[in-house]
Order: sequence, then structure tokens, then C-alpha cells
Amino acid sequence: MSKKFSSEKRSKATVAALVLAVVFFLSLNIFSGLSLRSLQLDLTENQLFTLSSGSREILSSLAEPVTLRLYVSEHLTEASPFLATYATRVRDLLDAYARLAGGKLQLEVISPSPYSAEEDRAVGFGLQGIVIEAGGDPGYFGLAGTNSTDDADVIPVFSPDREQFLEYDLTRLVYNLAQPEKPVVALLSGLPMNGDPRRQFTPWEVVGQMRQFFDVQVLGGEVSVIDPGVEVLMVVHPQDFAEKTLRAIDQFVLGGGKALIFVDPHSEASSSGRAAQGLPPSMKTENPMEGLFAAWGIEMVPRKVVGDARAARTVSFPQGGRNHVVNYLPWLSLKSDSLNSEDVVTGELNVINVGTAGILRPLENAETTVVPLLASSAESMAIDVGRVRSFPNPLQLLTDFRSDGESLVIAARISGPAKTAFGDSDESEAGEASENDEAEDLMAAIHGDPDAATENPHFFHTESRGPINVIVVADTDLLSDNTWLRLGNFLGQNVALPVADNANFVVNALDNLTGSGALISLRGRDVSARPFTTVQDIRIQAEARYRATEQELTQKLRDLENKIQQLQVTEGPEGTTVLLSDAQRDEIEAARLEMIDVRRQLRDVQYKLHQDIESLETRLKFFNIAGVPILVAIVAIVLAGAKRARFRRHYATGHSS
Repeated sequence: MSKKFSSEKRSKATVAALVLAVVFFLSLNIFSGLSLRSLQLDLTENQLFTLSSGSREILSSLAEPVTLRLYVSEHLTEASPFLATYATRVRDLLDAYARLAGGKLQLEVISPSPYSAEEDRAVGFGLQGIVIEAGGDPGYFGLAGTNSTDDADVIPVFSPDREQFLEYDLTRLVYNLAQPEKPVVALLSGLPMNGDPRRQFTPWEVVGQMRQFFDVQVLGGEVSVIDPGVEVLMVVHPQDFAEKTLRAIDQFVLGGGKALIFVDPHSEASSSGRAAQGLPPSMKTENPMEGLFAAWGIEMVPRKVVGDARAARTVSFPQGGRNHVVNYLPWLSLKSDSLNSEDVVTGELNVINVGTAGILRPLENAETTVVPLLASSAESMAIDVGRVRSFPNPLQLLTDFRSDGESLVIAARISGPAKTAFGDSDESEAGEASENDEAEDLMAAIHGDPDAATENPHFFHTESRGPINVIVVADTDLLSDNTWLRLGNFLGQNVALPVADNANFVVNALDNLTGSGALISLRGRDVSARPFTTVQDIRIQAEARYRATEQELTQKLRDLENKIQQLQVTEGPEGTTVLLSDAQRDEIEAARLEMIDVRRQLRDVQYKLHQDIESLETRLKFFNIAGVPILVAIVAIVLAGAKRARFRRHYATGHSS
């Protein structure tokens, strides 16, 4: 009787415990949803869901109020649970922004109804309508921000494809509204960056990124003087610049101006642009800024580009009736070990793509200091530019690759004293200044106002007023869209997804040269490219392992075919055909058998190219399909066994007492 009573008592206790567990679980979820909504645990590799120090700094230092209006159409979120989840993510992040801003940031959440005043206002801000169902009313999922002076900035549509860049987009918008006066950057380019005919005369994406943070003024034609109001001069591909323009660059830098220079021994962007216009490729290989570089204590190695076996990007190259997946040595993806982690420009970045980049090196006895920002690995060599100019052969480049065992510099910061590259004076320019202007400049300098001496545009600097501050990059293809962008589509809207930090590198460099830096940590967030690097490494290693054998067998096959052909076509005197002897027929038959064996070996080699990848795929499938359930089952069995053992010990103890 007592045992039956004890059993019933345990059953009731078990039921009560289950009920209490369910109640506790529901209560905990309700409590956490209301009270712990702002708390999160970020387990992503690059902390994608944790606000960066740059965002926190900008939000905590807002001097003027900013109003953000989040437009989320209710019928959009009802029709798409996926969009509803992402809208919640955006709302939570904006709530966090409002808390960190200490009352300086006001958030309004608006669900505009069709044909309402709210919808008209959303359209007026420039938000893009989204239509999910054919014939349905457009909905809105975007953000409009305004400041106290009625400046406006918008995110036309939130695309889930850009979720990794959500914080970047939001903080950029807040920053632009908080800092309406942008630093002035002058762009002097030999490439159609501000209006490319291949892009229906739209600017390159990197120019759009620059305009988000800077007042970009595009200079054209021959430039004799750089406006003193320019804070940074950005020079790109100065291949056909006149001497007058080069002199203006020289004087701007010596006068205290900051410069970001992009040069290239072989600009693929320039070559493809000329081809699109039906023009022959330019054969110019000399560096037009060689004189200025020499005055700054640096040179770009003539007619050489960087080849790097470790950082090379993979390409598909057709040869011998099949596509080879090979490393193209001049196209590089520079990872963190190739970026200067101690410099603020590159310290927070992850990967930068370059193409047929040049090599920079400091000159002996230079007074300036050259600090590398981007460099190749030690598994590199200098490749003659003629081998990559037209119809390059990636397989032949790999075959001829011999590492120099030296890291090659691709981008560098230059600082220190410098002298003009155009002699001690410039009579043609200085002669235009009046004697009164020169006297006023001299008196201003004597009375302790050296800055006033440079206000005269005809003043000629023979040496720098202080340490120059220049960043030189030996690659222009770094700026091209197809080097660092992948285009996608979200509900009919084009979305550009970065696969490398190229634009971040450019904006970081300009930001640093202007003396700012709050957004640099923000721009160092991860990019969208998350390739299966293990699979890539296996593929590259397999290609390298079997390529030499494949080439040897292919050549042997050709030799056997030629041998059989020569044995079969044997002519006697005056063109008469000679009958083959038994020995010759035996030799032909042996050659044929050997050729069949070589073909079999060649097929085996080609099969082994994919064997390692297929083996890895099988292991991954097993782990995902069977491995995880098996692991969970084992853990459950162990826990159940431990619980049963504890119950038995507890029961034995109670029974004995």
C-alpha cells in the first residue's frame, strides 16, 4: 500500500513539475522579450552584431538633434515573414542608437497606408516602393533622416542582402546629418571615374562611397593651381597629365596639402575602357610621376607587376579541352597578414583586391620615411608587364614562377621633408606675380605669418613647409567596380555587395589625411564574401600536385602519336610506298598500347583533381546529416544514464532509511 501511495505521489509531483516548467518557460520568454530585448550575445567571427567603437563615439558626441523616420509598411511584413524578421532587426538596432545618443536622436516608426500623407512623405524623401504581389500596392521599408537645419539623408530600401553592412549604413547616415559640412576632396583622374560610358555614364561605386563622407570636386583638363580650400588631392592614373598639372601637384604637396596617389604599370581599367571605345591599348609604361616620386624618396619599379602565389585569386582558364581552376598570380586578394595592422588606414580591414599592381620601394639616401600599407607575401616575384598586357597565360605564369622570397610593397605612406621636382624656381609661373605681391608675402613671413605667403597662387615652393603627408598606391584597378563588388537584385532593386574592403581603404585613407578617423573602425566591418577557403585551398593544392604530371603525360601522348604517324608513312625511292616489316608493325602496336596506357593515366590524373574535394563534400554531408543527430543522441543517452543513476542512488538511500 505504501509503495502504491509513493508511486502516485511521485506521478503527481512529476506532473506538477512539468506544469511549473512550462509556466516558468513562458514567463521567462515574456520577461526576456520585454526587459532583456536590448541584450544580445554575439558569437559571429567578426562581431557583426556588436556596435563598433566608431558608432558609439559618433552617437555619444552628437551636438545637434537628429530625427530618424523608419518606414515599414504593415502589408509588407504580413506578406513576408522574412522581411518582418529583418524589420525587427532594424528596429532593435535603431532603438539601441537612440539609447546611446542620450536624447539627441529621435526615432519615429511609421507604417504608411496606400495613398496616405505618410506615403507621399516617404516618396518625397526618395524611398523606393516595393511590390511583392503582382498588381498590389507598393510598400516601403526604408529610413529617412533629418537634422535641425532640414538636411536630409535616406536609405531608400533595406535589403536583407546588406545585413552585414546595416550598422555601417545607419551610422553613415547619422554621421552625415551630424556633420553637414564635409571635407573637400579634389579628384584628378585619367580614368572616367565620375562618368564611365561603360556604365551609362554613371560614376564608379567608389566615387559614390567617397561622396557619402566628402565634398568631392572633380578637376578636369590642365590644372595649374590646386585651390587652397582642398584638404586632400586624390590623383588617379596620371598617364597623360601635362607638365603644368604635375607641377600643380608638386606645389600642393609642398605647400602642406595631403595627397592620395594611384599609379599603375598596367591599368586594366584603362585598357578595357579604350577597347570599349574602339581604341588600341596604350603602350605607355613609364611612370609620369617618376620625378615627383624621386623628390618624395620613392620609386615604382619600371615595367614590373607583383605576382604572389599565396594571395593569388583563382580563375577558370580553358586549355586542352577543359577548364583549369588556377591561381592567376597578378590578381591578388590581400588578407590581414598583407595589411599593416599598426596603421589606422588598414588596421581594421580584412581583405583588399588588387589587379596587376606595381611595386614600390624607397630610394637610397631618401630623407622621407616610407611605411608600407599593402604588401605581398614572401612567396612573390616581379613579373614583366609584357606578360600580362595581352592574352596572359595563367598556367605558363605558374610554371615559370620562382619566388624571390621577398615581400613586395604595393601601397605606402610617405612622410618627411621633400624638395620640388621642378628645380629651384619656376620663372613662367613666378613671373606672373607682381613685385607688390612678393613684397607682401615676404613681410607676412617676416611678421610670423608664413601661411599668408602661400595665399598668392604664384608663390613657388622649393621645399616643403613641413613634413609631407602622401599615400601612394601602385594600382588603379583597386578602384574598379568589378574588382571589389558583386551585383545582386532584391525585389527588382539593384544591390551592390562588396566582396573586398577596397572602398573602405580609399575612404579610410582620405578620412585619415583630413585628420578625422571616427568612422574607420566602423568601415572595418566584415565584407559579404565568406568563401569556403578550405575547399579553395584543396582545389589549388590538387591543381599544383597533379598539373606537372598531367603536362608530362600530355607531352608523352603527343610524342607517341607523332611516332606512330612517322612509322606509318614510310616512302621508298621516287615516292613508292615501302611495306612495313614485322619489326616496324610490332613497334607501332607497342606504341599504340603505350598510348592507351598513357591515356588511362591521364584520365586518372584528371579524376584525382576532384577526388579530394568530393571526399571533403562527403565528410561534410555525413557530419551535417548524421553526425550532429548522432552527437545529440549520445549526449541525451549520457544525461539520461546519469539522471537514472542519481535516481537509483537516491531511491536506495531513502529505502534503506
